[in-house]
Amino acid sequence: MDTSKPVVVLCSGPSARKISKLSSAYVCTVNLCSIYAERTDFWVINDANFLKYFSESKLKTISNLILPEYPHSVLPDDYKPSKDFPYTKVIQHLPSSLSIHTFDLKKIKTGTSGGSALWWLRNQGFKNFILLGMDPSGGRHKEIPGMMANSKAIVTQQCSKPERYKKHFNNEIAKILKNSCNACRLLIPEEAIVDDELVQSIQFNGYTEVQL
Repeated sequence: MDTSKPVVVLCSGPSARKISKLSSAYVCTVNLCSIYAERTDFWVINDANFLKYFSESKLKTISNLILPEYPHSVLPDDYKPSKDFPYTKVIQHLPSSLSIHTFDLKKIKTGTSGGSALWWLRNQGFKNFILLGMDPSGGRHKEIPGMMANSKAIVTQQCSKPERYKKHFNNEIAKILKNSCNACRLLIPEEAIVDDELVQSIQFNGYTEVQL
């Protein structure tokens, strides 16, 4: 990994946008957001129920899976992890081309997959992040599906508790700055696609927002 490159972190908020295959940055997606990425370098989840959504062909466009040692949502009607279901039991159907990395979810103390992604990336040495779909107001992009914890049901509704997302967003930005990293929240038109030209135009300096 070239940690001098920025990482585009794609979450499922309303400002999520499609990402072309990039050479100037890595692409990190959370949960089911890889549907908006032509190529995914890092796929981060907290809940195991996301692992059976993508087709085999889509999984082959993903290089690395990052998940907890004991993922959430491994049992029916319970989102909590189980000591009887380590990550090795929930990845057996995945293609061997997918490299697996794990982390201790209790250790990092975050309440979102986006938070897990940023923690793991910082822990690898990355310093510059472009945030897409990580919105302090909450909500969900209409074309990116989600799943309730401990369920296979697909959900598309907006966030019912936006204050929760604002708190998590502010916490993650504070962690980025505390660790001497930079983040640019990118706000671009719905039809726009993130490409190398756009990535290379971004200047990193603490926390910024760029609206085009």
